[in-house]
Formats: sequence, structure tokens, C-alpha cells
Amino acid sequence: MTKVIVKRLRSASSKKSKKSKATIRRVRRIKNGVQAMVYIVDSGSQTFDDDLVGAFKANITAERRANTAIFGSPDGPKES
Repeated sequence: MTKVIVKRLRSASSKKSKKSKATIRRVRRIKNGVQAMVYIVDSGSQTFDDDLVGAFKANITAERRANTAIFGSPDGPKES
């Protein structure tokens, strides 16, 4: 029988890396000239994981707000 051991991968004594945010830059889209926000993530950064997750969450939040404004539901149009 196998013995299951549960323990933390990150010990309490180790310091967490500093959380840094992805750089946000406003750009104009070529097609329609509307301003858009672009999240820039440095792939060589020690906080790459946190930056990528933060940018992804920000994109999802923005899209849900846009869907709520258009369709009245954050999930988009309801199928009939």
C-alpha cells in the first residue's frame, strides 16, 4: 500500500517573490481607430506567472463587463 504525504511545496520561511503588475499600454487599433489596452508581460521576469495571471484576469474582467453592457449577461447572449 502507498503512503500519502501532504506538505506545502513553498515553506513558510521562504519569501514570496514580489508581485509586479504587467505593464499596461494604451494603443489605437488600426482597423477602427478605437483605443485599446494592451498588457505587456516580460517573459524573463521572476514574477512572470503572477503577471500572466493578472493580465489574463484583467482581460476576462473587461470582456465580462463588455458582454454585460451589450447583452445584459456576463456570459454573452442567451440561446433560445
